[in-house]
Amino acid sequence: MFNLSITQRYIPAVLLVAFFIIVANLLTKNVISSNEEYGKIINISGKQRMLSQRLVILGINYTADRNKSTKSELKDAIDEISSSHQYLLTKVFTKELSDIYYKQGLNDEFDKYVLNFTNLLLTNNQEYLKQSRDSSKSILMKLDKAVKEYEKYANSQLEILAQYEFYLMLTTLFVLLLEVFFIFKPAAKKIEANTQEIINKEEYEKAVIESNNNAIIAINETGKITTYNKKAEQMFGWTKEEMINTHNLSYIVPHEYKDKHNISSIKYLKTGESCGILGKEHELQAIKKDGTIFPIVISFGSSYKQNGVLVVANISDITLHKENESKLKALNENLETIIDEKTKKLQEINENLEYLIETKTNENIKQLEIIQEQSKLASMGEMIGAIAHQWRQPLNEINMSIQNLDDDYSDGLIDKEFIDKFIGKNKNTIKFMSNTIDDFRNFFRIDKVKDRFSTKEAINSTISIQSTQLNSHNINITLSGKDFEIDGFRSEFQQVILNIINNAKDAIISKNIKDGKIDIVLRDRYVEISDNGGGISKDVINRIFEPYFTTKDQGKGTGIGLYMSKMIIEDNIGGTVNVQNYNSGAKFILGFNNG
Repeated sequence: MFNLSITQRYIPAVLLVAFFIIVANLLTKNVISSNEEYGKIINISGKQRMLSQRLVILGINYTADRNKSTKSELKDAIDEISSSHQYLLTKVFTKELSDIYYKQGLNDEFDKYVLNFTNLLLTNNQEYLKQSRDSSKSILMKLDKAVKEYEKYANSQLEILAQYEFYLMLTTLFVLLLEVFFIFKPAAKKIEANTQEIINKEEYEKAVIESNNNAIIAINETGKITTYNKKAEQMFGWTKEEMINTHNLSYIVPHEYKDKHNISSIKYLKTGESCGILGKEHELQAIKKDGTIFPIVISFGSSYKQNGVLVVANISDITLHKENESKLKALNENLETIIDEKTKKLQEINENLEYLIETKTNENIKQLEIIQEQSKLASMGEMIGAIAHQWRQPLNEINMSIQNLDDDYSDGLIDKEFIDKFIGKNKNTIKFMSNTIDDFRNFFRIDKVKDRFSTKEAINSTISIQSTQLNSHNINITLSGKDFEIDGFRSEFQQVILNIINNAKDAIISKNIKDGKIDIVLRDRYVEISDNGGGISKDVINRIFEPYFTTKDQGKGTGIGLYMSKMIIEDNIGGTVNVQNYNSGAKFILGFNNG
């Protein structure tokens, strides 16, 4: 119901009220009709008592004076009381009335009573009069009972009808109360809300129109101005009082446009046919109150209906724009002259710059080669230290085997089986040392051509060189994730991995972290290298890829490792390098799009 419109709410309410009015009217008519009928019944039943006594008097008069007048009166009385009795017999509504008329014998006695008077009238035998007088008392008593019963029944029926009227009134009031709460009150609220919404909308539209930086002018189907905002007053000089509800729109139209304006306006207001100006901007001229003609840009909007038309003009004063346009044109002409002069000078400067840039580029290339060489040497130093660390244990094992050989010979332990085990064990040790040299040689091999290689294999090879050194500092290194291939120089890629691993190792050692950890994860063509070395200070994290920038103590770092790593990944392989603090350390993220 609450979603119904106001009209849809009022229609059932009005119909319901109309229904109750009709029912009340019918009930009222029924009450009036019942009153009339019950009044008639009571009146007739009471009249019967009177007629029964009158018959006796008329019977006496008739026997004393048998003239036509008394006979006629007696006959009329007999007819009237008989017809009344027959009418009352059709109105025996209750069991009590039925008992009076039939069980108690009123009907039979009454018929005999009337018959005696009829016989008296026919025979003039006074015996009939005597019989009637003897039975009149019994008939009167029973007629009294009948009258009282009719009165009692009439009152009860009228009470029932009165109750119906009362219940109908209560029902009507209840329905009206429901309609007040569920129809009229919500409808009133909705009307109030709609009214407020209209007021708010009008105020909003008025605020928008009045705060607009353009002049807003609207006319209705009669050509009268209905809207004329403050900007229009400022622009044209005519006040609202002079323009609203007038046909003074022609005041702002220059003489040369008036005929065309009048023809097109009249045509549109009558037929709704546009001359092609609606929905477009037009650059025209307007006239102020003081006669000044100035340039404007105007656009038109409209709403055309059979019962009304609204045409709205949105007008901008472009005087300043035109002035600036003229100035800009003059300025452009001057600029063209200046540009021609400067172009010639720039050509001369460019020729000189090309020479200088070529000279400077050669110097930068040489400097970059020096930096690359320094980075390579620094990595080589790291690798040599790692190899020395790798070889220390296997050399000790070979030394111990040789030292124990004399004792084993003295103890008679040397036989063919002993010699085979001795040779096999030392061969494995020497092979491990040889593999370390191969890894070192491959690492510093000068690649001339880019090759496609496995990232996981290259990283594993780099880790194998550093594993012993990392284990000695209780640093655990892991490699996980799905392998992928990239195009580039394998040795340069390994150099980048080595630089990042060494930086992580140095950070863990410097912070005295007992359980050092370096995790390398391959994920969606990214290599993520993270550690738990405490991270990088926010003050320097954006500078760590600068050349010669280092956070290590003097003599412990060159500041070129990460700079060269960034150059290798971005320039030589075409990837990306980023760093961020992650959990309790730093994370380097190498991204590769090629491959």
